[in-house]
Amino acid sequence: MLAKVADRHAVLTMPRLLRPLFRRRRELLTELGRSAAEAVTELVRRSLGDDVRPDVVVSIATAGDLVRWHPHVHLLTTDGAKAADAPGMPLPECNGTLLMSLFRRRLLARLVEALAISPELVRKLLAWRHPGFSAHVAEPISPEQKPRLGTPPPTSSAIPSPSRSSSTSTGRGPSSTARA
Repeated sequence: MLAKVADRHAVLTMPRLLRPLFRRRRELLTELGRSAAEAVTELVRRSLGDDVRPDVVVSIATAGDLVRWHPHVHLLTTDGAKAADAPGMPLPECNGTLLMSLFRRRLLARLVEALAISPELVRKLLAWRHPGFSAHVAEPISPEQKPRLGTPPPTSSAIPSPSRSSSTSTGRGPSSTARA
């Protein structure tokens, strides 16, 4: 049985300067995902203790809104963690600035280890006034806001087809379903 805990969506990005590395060396995308998962885990452990474990789902995306090469990470994580003696410990605060710093440190270390960048470049990146890394942390999604696991997805008839006029929308499409 799944615990009724809040979830949270986060997006982690890196500077444009590093993006071509991931296009040339696709195996580094795995390190991108690992760095993100480890950063979230460390953030939660700093707040709730070393013996806790958050649930984390990592999705690596390689294109942004304009379909240009833009590797970044989407995370879906519990807004808290589990421990042996406490199944659902809520996270008091999710600090996006700290998450970004943890992600940056881990990713840069992995890129140096993989000989993809030099320690000198890391020093330069860390000296930038605006780091080029970012973390967008969304508000928690409470269990009451989540659709039930047993709820079937909308049928194809509920999603307006491209041939229909926008004025004939039934209001049952994906956007209204997501608010259920």
